[in-house]
Amino acid sequence: MRARAPSRSTSPAWAWSGCSVMSEEIVIQLKHPVTYTADKFEGGGERTLEELRLPPRIKAKHLRAMDQAKGEIGKVLALVMAMTGLPQAAVDELDSADVEAVTEALAGPLSGSPGTGPTSSG
Repeated sequence: MRARAPSRSTSPAWAWSGCSVMSEEIVIQLKHPVTYTADKFEGGGERTLEELRLPPRIKAKHLRAMDQAKGEIGKVLALVMAMTGLPQAAVDELDSADVEAVTEALAGPLSGSPGTGPTSSG
């Protein structure tokens, strides 16, 4: 995965696992760009997807999409569709290495982000 360095010094700790934060978005460069046929709502035609842009925070509306999906991978892909607005035709063409990178990038926010919580004062 070709990760770009974050443009902000306040990047979340989990953003370093194969992605970068740019303009309040998490950008994941795809190892294997995806070509898909856009539906009529996107204007049709062939589209090439070279990166995924995720919002910096996961919201309830994104999580709700996971309830409709079956299986662990289905839930991750439903979350990706909800967060990116990409159609299923595009998300279904993601390479397994890129799905793994997305899963790693989402692991921090879904688990409460490492490094947060009470600290002991010496």
